[in-house]
Order: sequence, then C-alpha cells, then structure tokens
Amino acid sequence: MYLSKENEAGWPANVRSGTDKVADGAPLDWRGLLQFREKTASYQIDPTDVPALGELARYVYADAELAARVSPLFAYADDDAMRERVVGSEAVLLVGTILNRAEALGDTRPEYLSELYAEIEKGLLADELSGALLFPLALTRLEAELPFEIADGITLEEITPQLQLARAVSIGANEVNPYLVAAATHMLVIEGVVFDNSNGHLHRQISAQYQMPGASTADLVCEALSIVSGRPIGYAQICLKPDDWTSNSWRCDLPVVESVATVTKYPVSLNDRGWLKQYDDISSETLARLPAAFAALRSTDRRAQLASRRLAQAAQRTEPDDILIDACIGIEALLGKEHAELVHRMGLRAATALSAIGWKSTVAYEALKKVYDYRSAIVHGDEPKKKTITIAGDHFSPASTAVYLLRTLLDAHLFSEPPWTPATLDSALFDAITAASAPDPASDGAA
Repeated sequence: MYLSKENEAGWPANVRSGTDKVADGAPLDWRGLLQFREKTASYQIDPTDVPALGELARYVYADAELAARVSPLFAYADDDAMRERVVGSEAVLLVGTILNRAEALGDTRPEYLSELYAEIEKGLLADELSGALLFPLALTRLEAELPFEIADGITLEEITPQLQLARAVSIGANEVNPYLVAAATHMLVIEGVVFDNSNGHLHRQISAQYQMPGASTADLVCEALSIVSGRPIGYAQICLKPDDWTSNSWRCDLPVVESVATVTKYPVSLNDRGWLKQYDDISSETLARLPAAFAALRSTDRRAQLASRRLAQAAQRTEPDDILIDACIGIEALLGKEHAELVHRMGLRAATALSAIGWKSTVAYEALKKVYDYRSAIVHGDEPKKKTITIAGDHFSPASTAVYLLRTLLDAHLFSEPPWTPATLDSALFDAITAASAPDPASDGAA
C-alpha cells in the first residue's frame, strides 16, 4: 500500500501527511466516521444505530474502571452525556481497528480476530507491559554484520523498509524536522524494557515523558560510539516495539512499532539540512571496539561518566565558546582532583595519559595548556585576540581542539587496564621521574 522513499542523498525520507488518509486502498477512517459534531449534536455515524455496537458502548460505559482505560477523556468529560459519547466512540473504534488490521493482513477468520483483540486487551488492561525500545541513529550508517551485539539485550540493527514506514512521523506535528527523524538507516535496540501500565494508556504516558526506561542506556551507548568513532552520535526519535500487545496504533499491515517521542538527542549541526548530506560510514573495525567501550563506560566512576556526558553535550551547542567550556568541564572531571586544580598539573597528567597511547608528551601538555588559556579568557569576560591556538607550529580551533582532547582522553581512560585516575597518573609521573634520576648501575661499576 505504501512505498518506502529515499531522498537524493540516499537517506530514508518517509513522512506522514494528510494525503495518507485518502490514498487508494487506505483503511477505513473509523475515527472520522465516529466523530461527534458539536454544532449539530450528532455523529456522522452513531454507534447506537448498530445494535451490537450500541451494546458494546453501553457495556464499557457501565464499568467506570474499564471506561477510564478505554478512553483517557472519560475522567475529564463535563457531564454524563459527554462521558458516554467519548467512551462509546473509543470502544467502537477498537472494533474498527481490529477489522482494519485483519483486512490489511488478509485474514478475517474469527480465530484471528480474537488474537488481535487479545493484543489490544492486554495493552489496555495489563498492569505491566514489556517491549523493545528502538533508537534510530540520526544520519549514521554502520559498516558491519548485523545484528551487532553490544551487551546482553542491546544490539545495533538495520531498519527495514517496512519499519521505516511504521515509524514515520507527521509533517508539522513535532519540534524536530520530520526529514531528520526519517534519515536513519540503523537503530539501537534495547530489549526487555518493562513499563508500568497500572493507569492504562501506556503509549500516551511515555509520549509525555522526557526520560523513560532505557533512555539513559541509549545515551551511554551513543556516548561510547562517539568516543570510539571520533564523531558525535545521537538520535531524534524513540520508538516502542510491544511484546505481544498493542496500544491501538496499528497501521495497515506494517510492523507493530510506534513512534512515542521525538527528541533532540543528536548533534545540533544536523539541523542544517543534514539529511541532504553524505557522511562516512562507521567501519566494522570501529564497531568492534564499541562493546568494550560501553562496558567500561558503564562501570567507570562518576567523574568519567560526567566527562562523557559533557562530550555529548558539546555536540548540542551552537556557540564555539559553549563547546569549549563543555569540553573543559569534561577534561577537568577526568584529570582534576583538587578543588583549586592547577592547569600545569592537569597538563602533566594529560601528557602522562596520552603518551601511553603514542602522543608526544610535550604536544599533549601544550594542547591542554593552550585550551585552558583560551578558556580562562572566555570565563573572565575577555575577547581573545586570536580565534585559533597554535600547537606544535600548527593552528587549530580552540573548541574543536578541546573536544578532540576530551574524546581522546576518554578513549585512553576506557581502554587502560585498570582505567587510570588523577592519582594513578600522578604516581606514574613520579615513577618516571624516579626512574630517570636513578644512578646508572653500569656507570657506577665503571667508576
């Protein structure tokens, strides 16, 4: 019935619009038929005109708890007549939804209709529900054999054409550009997420929440992937794939997946028509490092986790000064220890940490010192005379240098065994000084 679309840059471009409702072969619009018109105080079709439907509406309305589950408007209606109307319409709408789904799948047998009803009933009445949360990675292609396991119950998977259609969002209904939401080819999948449905209407509850179960794990995966790939990673949408239940959100014969939220958890640079640009794939070699990076980030101390969050937040800033400040806060979380930390000491720690992964110690020290000189000018309200800093004879953007330095330090921290701390870096530095100043036994013997 629907065809998956791509734009000229090769990104998925599936969005919903008002034309979906009148397309050839579109399912019957039961909600439109049951709409109550206030001016004429009548329905386009009155459910009570069909005896069986009228009986269903009265049955649901007679049970206040059931009525509240079926219709979220039940508790807010002004009077009994309005409550009866909204509950009756929602109850009959469930019947229409089941019939539309069965017809779209080509199976209208009574047994199958009962199976579909059972999924709706569970979604409405069960106190606890489970499912998978899907986080389409914005403008991020993966070069790997899929599904790719990151940890138990956490995988990276390809988004199929049918799933692209099922997760499509409407034009003008979200703060995030729908074409940016659509432009994802791969997704992070978190299985076995459990939701409290004791108040019913789970899909409405989680749509209204900024933070939901599993979202913090998704953020941590994106941070780890950003660290190992060297590029900011994020998502603009959260979808829910129910386990053998539904929230009355079937769309024709498409997979049972619902877009429950659009969010701005992606690099702000993508807002500049990023869906019309090309980006390098993340290689399989890079992805091979992701499980270890995620496990280390999950278990590391709060200071390193703060540094990782600041790296992610820097990608959501628009002003270079704000980017630099975020990155410096992350660097301080990794390398700082005292309340009045000296830049000199942090520079020595950076040199010690990064020399272990091939950096020249003088370059590491100089990079941190120059970044902090620039930061100092900003926080004291001064306008730096130069917009670049010079390191080892080359000129760089202070903000991008700070982000690169933080990302590299995080990478070095997560893959050191055990992960270093400011204290262990100091010990390594003092050990190196002691070793360098110790007398040479061979020269003593010769004397």
